[in-house]
Amino acid sequence: MCINKYVLTGEIADVSDALKRLLEVDIQSRANPAMFVDGNVFRRAHCYMEDPSMALMRNRASLQNLFDGLSAGEGAIGIEGSLLSLAEWKTFMRGLGMISVDVTERETTLCFAWSRMVVADARTRDGNRKESNLPFEGFLEALVRLSALKALPTDEEIEAAQVANAAEFMHKLQLEDPVVVVSAGGLTYHDFLEKHAAEWGGEPRQPIARCLEHLVIIIFDTIEQATSGGGADGVLSVKEVRQWCETLPAM
Repeated sequence: MCINKYVLTGEIADVSDALKRLLEVDIQSRANPAMFVDGNVFRRAHCYMEDPSMALMRNRASLQNLFDGLSAGEGAIGIEGSLLSLAEWKTFMRGLGMISVDVTERETTLCFAWSRMVVADARTRDGNRKESNLPFEGFLEALVRLSALKALPTDEEIEAAQVANAAEFMHKLQLEDPVVVVSAGGLTYHDFLEKHAAEWGGEPRQPIARCLEHLVIIIFDTIEQATSGGGADGVLSVKEVRQWCETLPAM
């Protein structure tokens, strides 16, 4: 492209200069600045902090069961050294119904891509595998990034709606329960998702630890409602994860 645009037209003689012009002027200057933010900026601000770390630790066992079920493949659970692929992550997102007006499929892909770990040498088979997939820690980071984007109720909205948690709030809002709609500022479910979502690279609407807690509750509730007939206890067992994964399209 740079050759056709600049070299062949005679505007720039050197191919390297033409490529630099294409990347820095034609592409970078027109792209969303959030695309070029150092991934460690988000990590330092929202991941490597006590409150979100404690939120993850409180749910570590269930999250580990979930990661193992998603990444093991063919229904096997707990394979040591498992990695989560992009295809598995996207199937997970679709299965939860996370992709909607508040979070696009592109944004869920960015959550995955920006949570990958740096490897010593991506040219090796093992290095490429690790660079292209997520370990458990990367999976947790992707959830943190997702929670910063997702339209979620605040603790005050949950209390005003007289419901137990974010999962119940979102479920009743989707059913247009009058009390919950009023506590959501009179917004319908679709409008709530649209107005309460955060942009990629922007700041979450509430402290990240609260975003994360609400998201985890919604994820766990979605899986348990589908596998335990409404007997949700907020803890994901290996059996529940396996049963839910079996309902997902082949990954």
